[in-house]
Amino acid sequence: MNEFAIIRLPLGNSGSITKKLTFEDLRSIPGSGKVSEILRKMVDGELSFARETKDFRQYKLKCEFYGRKVSIARDVPTYRGEFDIWQHKGGLAMTVGPSMILSRIATAFLSVSLYGEIGSSELFELKSEDFSLLKEYIMKLGGEVTLLHFVGIKNTNYRVVTVTGKKLEETEMWELAGKANEIRRMGFRVPKLGGDRFSFWVGSAGLGSVYQPFELLPHHISGLLSLLEKALLPQVGKRGSKG
Repeated sequence: MNEFAIIRLPLGNSGSITKKLTFEDLRSIPGSGKVSEILRKMVDGELSFARETKDFRQYKLKCEFYGRKVSIARDVPTYRGEFDIWQHKGGLAMTVGPSMILSRIATAFLSVSLYGEIGSSELFELKSEDFSLLKEYIMKLGGEVTLLHFVGIKNTNYRVVTVTGKKLEETEMWELAGKANEIRRMGFRVPKLGGDRFSFWVGSAGLGSVYQPFELLPHHISGLLSLLEKALLPQVGKRGSKG
């Protein structure tokens, strides 16, 4: 699976390119205390600009971070990670590969790199209405809902429901999801995106995974960003994206 995270940026503002941004640069920015929890998990890191097309920018983030301490170990283990960040100019951005912690690190780096301050970008948290918009748009593409995970169903004995299958939007599970206090995850299959069959899920925290295709190429990433924008941010999506 190819994990990803959706990053919300100021609409219509692509920011300015910073060729390189180090961990020390990030720590020195006023307001870095807002992300102190993230910074404490880092040992070192660097964001570098990779390339640019008409509609997209690509960045690479290398970082060293602390893992979870094992109770019998004296020292906290450290790990290294390297992954890409893709920005659709004037729209959304997306990390490809990292976990939740690394996605938050990437979001902080990208915010300072593009806008010179902490907090201008953030993970795109999806609400129930966002999931509905996403489902409606994917249905227009001939797609279907393949995964539902929701909690707190009103007036029922259900507390947590997870169901997988085909065309779940046509089942009673979709109606039940509409009564839930929170939708936490939804999966989709699209007949064609970026030239290939596409299958993925996305969660309320803005994180997700692509099941198919197995190898995620740049045109797949631009296609997924375009899909998300047209569904969730129609004022941006109308411009289209060719990558």
